[in-house]
Amino acid sequence: MADSERAAKQGSKRTWGFRIAILLASLVFSFVILELVFRSQVPWSGATPMRTSEIEGLPYQLRPDFSTLYFGHDVRINKQGFRGSDVPERDPNVLRVALIGDSITFGHVASEDTLANRLTRELEEKGETAEVLNCGVSGYNAAHIAVMLEQQVLALSPDVVVYICCYNDGPEPGPVDQPEISPDQVMDITKAFPFQSAFLEWGGRRAKAVMRMLNVGSSKGYVAGILDVWNEGGSSRFEAAVQQMNSVCVDDGVRLVVAFCPPMIHPKANPYAAIETDVERICNESNVEFLQLRKAFD
Repeated sequence: MADSERAAKQGSKRTWGFRIAILLASLVFSFVILELVFRSQVPWSGATPMRTSEIEGLPYQLRPDFSTLYFGHDVRINKQGFRGSDVPERDPNVLRVALIGDSITFGHVASEDTLANRLTRELEEKGETAEVLNCGVSGYNAAHIAVMLEQQVLALSPDVVVYICCYNDGPEPGPVDQPEISPDQVMDITKAFPFQSAFLEWGGRRAKAVMRMLNVGSSKGYVAGILDVWNEGGSSRFEAAVQQMNSVCVDDGVRLVVAFCPPMIHPKANPYAAIETDVERICNESNVEFLQLRKAFD
């Protein structure tokens, strides 16, 4: 009787061990499949369109007369060092608008879907002829954009400069780092994912979105970092940058507009609402034309 009970227990252990092994194998297999599916949606890039900066105050610049694959789209950098076709000689009879800003302006999208090209088409449909230049550079903050405007953009003789402002444009404190960038450096955004997993990155983003909807705060993370920069001097540095932009535009007789592009988050869950309000205040106090774009996304 004892031997049969012992054999039954051993058989039961083997059965449970087998079941656990099957369960673990299924979980691993499912994770691999999900990872492959989500990784297939990650936009890939070729050689970086950035180069080592030649201008003090800028961390890097775009590589003039260069083409590459960037976030899954073909990108052309013109001879002037901005995205798009080469800028032609100035026609005094055609309105020239320069859009300045970060990645929202530069566009992690196809060329025809960038803000500059979409605005050009909108104006054409209204019977207005204008040149809209894409002078955005991914990763720039307000201080970088102010330097770029003075050193590069105004040389293109725009009539109007529109700064497409974003919630993460608050300048960091301290000097600007200018790293050496190899011409053959390839961009791989998966390096920033948890364990380089596209599935874990997606899961983490969804979890954070739910936490924001439930108004559950966190002392760490991207959102908290953006708010810390803004509240710990970023607002003042942003104001100084806007005033610098306004000063150089006034000197050149160029109209400056600041257009705030809101995050694609439901207003009730928007953790950056205070930044939007502060940017509008700064523009009003600096006598800079302000345009709130939130209504355009209702």
